[in-house]
Amino acid sequence: MKYRIIISLVFWITPMIPFAQLSLTIEIDGLRNDSGQILLELKNEKEEHIAGLTSTISNNKCIIVIEDLKPGMYAFKFFHDENKNEKLDTN
Repeated sequence: MKYRIIISLVFWITPMIPFAQLSLTIEIDGLRNDSGQILLELKNEKEEHIAGLTSTISNNKCIIVIEDLKPGMYAFKFFHDENKNEKLDTN
């Protein structure tokens, strides 16, 4: 399977607030079909669990937006759960 993943980072800086809020947008394109859902896990650079998300698929792609992150390094993994059983079925 070949996926195209687009990640965009957006910072909002408000003059009255001395810190930035980070919004992470993950676009997963090239999914085989619209069946099921995407399950995604986000971790920080210390490999601590930050978020576990479930999202729908439309037109063979999925867009996930994660709000209010602190600046830092993040990693994510996902899988296409076609039968919505929340398990990574193999074979």
